[in-house]
Amino acid sequence: MNESTSLFDAVAARLVAEPNFAHLATVMRDGSPHVAPVWIQREGERLVLVKLDPSVALRNLERDPRLSISVVDRENPYVAVHIRGRAVELDRRSDHTARWLHALARRYTGEPHPLPLPTVAVVTVEPSRVSSRVSSARGEPGS
Repeated sequence: MNESTSLFDAVAARLVAEPNFAHLATVMRDGSPHVAPVWIQREGERLVLVKLDPSVALRNLERDPRLSISVVDRENPYVAVHIRGRAVELDRRSDHTARWLHALARRYTGEPHPLPLPTVAVVTVEPSRVSSRVSSARGEPGS
């Protein structure tokens, strides 16, 4: 996909390119939502994140790969992006998970992840819808 056909407009691309915290929503067995903060990184049109393994979110994604991610600008919380999609890969290979965990830690903290590394899975997300929002007035409710 080239830039003109990307799901990520300029605001969405900027928010996921910067180390803004994301919130991952997955579907519990009873249909209720489960939300957890995550570090993310964009790889082309996909997103990559890591989750502790085992975790509620991973169990949910193994059963039902549908998800939603919200990202809020750390400098201006009235700028946000909402991403809906599916987990298309859950990778538990230790060499791969360690590489991603260190890369995301450097991105968000400026340093590699401290040792010992936790057991994690790398989740690759394929977005189906990406929408950004820039609120014109502080305090304006989101949609």
